[in-house]
Amino acid sequence: DALPQAWPETRLHLLTEYPASDLFEGDDRLDAIWIRSPKTFLFKLLPDLRKERYDLVLDFQSLPATSLLARTTGATTYGFKDRFRTFHHAVDLHQHTGTHYTADHKLELVRALGIAPRSFIPRLTPPPQTHPVWAPYWDSPKVLLSPVSPWAHKRWSSGAFRETARRVHEATGATFVI
Repeated sequence: DALPQAWPETRLHLLTEYPASDLFEGDDRLDAIWIRSPKTFLFKLLPDLRKERYDLVLDFQSLPATSLLARTTGATTYGFKDRFRTFHHAVDLHQHTGTHYTADHKLELVRALGIAPRSFIPRLTPPPQTHPVWAPYWDSPKVLLSPVSPWAHKRWSSGAFRETARRVHEATGATFVI
């Protein structure tokens, strides 16, 4: 919400992959959603992306391939400082003083533009159809726990996941998929 509030004429496009793209369908904040199909070479999108003549690209993944794609659009780029990545403006997360929440990290790119987001809580739209894995549990709240992370500061012990699930279940009756 911070970008259009700061720059009302901004058109927001999102490049994402399926099935994450389902979370953004119908999001009125986005003017376009570019969806990369699984196992599709990222650079197949480049000719169409270049036609858009973007002024600014925020590379929230900041992977070597996404940083190269961002730069080749011809736009001014912002991404996270790391080896093998090139951006016009590299943001160093070692200087981050906020939370360890990934969404808060991503907003460092917006803050680097001089824009102060009010919240880092994502506003996502659930898919219109429920995934079949939930079929036996239609009537209860559903929670997905993903107990993996490549970053040590984001890894929880099995006991922490168990206690979190227990508390959420007691409070809501939720069913969990891990």
